[in-house]
Amino acid sequence: MKELLRLLAGEWLKLQKWLLWILLLPGPFLAVWVGSQTLEINASGVEDWLWMYSMTVQQYGWMFYPVLTGVFAALICRYEHVGGGWKHLLVQPVSRTQVYLAKAFLLAGFAAASQVILLFFYMMGIWWNGLQDTVSWGILFKSAFAGWVAVLPLAALQLWVSFIWRSFGVPLAINIALSLPTILAAQSKEFGPLYPWAQPLLAMMPTGNGYLDVDTETLVSVIVTGFLVAGIGGWLHFIRRDSSA
Repeated sequence: MKELLRLLAGEWLKLQKWLLWILLLPGPFLAVWVGSQTLEINASGVEDWLWMYSMTVQQYGWMFYPVLTGVFAALICRYEHVGGGWKHLLVQPVSRTQVYLAKAFLLAGFAAASQVILLFFYMMGIWWNGLQDTVSWGILFKSAFAGWVAVLPLAALQLWVSFIWRSFGVPLAINIALSLPTILAAQSKEFGPLYPWAQPLLAMMPTGNGYLDVDTETLVSVIVTGFLVAGIGGWLHFIRRDSSA
C-alpha cells in the first residue's frame, strides 16, 4: 500500500496542474449553460430543474465527459512516452501492477472530479434560475455517481490505448470520432448499452422524463463486463510490455 501511495504521489507530480484546471472546468460549465438556456422551451410538463439537468447531461454525457476522460488518460501516459520514460519507469524495482493501478486510480479520480465540478456548476445554475427549492438532491447525486461508474470501462479502455499510442493527437481524434455517434446510439434500447461512449449518458440521464428507455439490469451488466475486459486487458498488456518500448 505504501508503494502504491508513493507511485500515486509520483504520478501526480508529473502532471501540469494548471492544465488540469483548464481541462476540468470548461466542459461542465458549458453543459450547464446550455441546459440553462433550454428552460424557456420546456413545454414537456417536466419540472424545470429536471429538464435543465436532463439537457445538461445530454450535452455533457455524449461528448464532454468521454472526451475529457480520454484526454486525461493520454496526459497520464504522456510523460513516459517522451524521452524513453517507460524504460526508466519499468526497470525500477517496483511492481508493474502497482504502476498500472496508480495510473488507473489517478484517472478514476479525475473522472470523479469532473462529476463533482458538474454538480457544482449545476447547483450554481439552479440557484441563478431560482429553482433550488424544487430539486431532488438524491436524484442528482445518484446520477453523478452512476455516470462515474459508467465511465470506468471507457476510462480503462482509453488508458489501455494510451499505453500503446505514443502520439497524443491520434487517440484524442479517435475518441472524438467515436463520441459523435453517442447521441444516436443512446436512442437504441438494444445497441445503446453496448456502446462504451454512450454508457455515461445512459447512466446519468434521470428516469421518468420520457427521454431514454434503457433496461437498467442490461446497462449494469454490460458496464461491469466492459470494465473487467478493458481493465484486465490493459493490465495484462502493461505487465507484459517490453521495458524498452
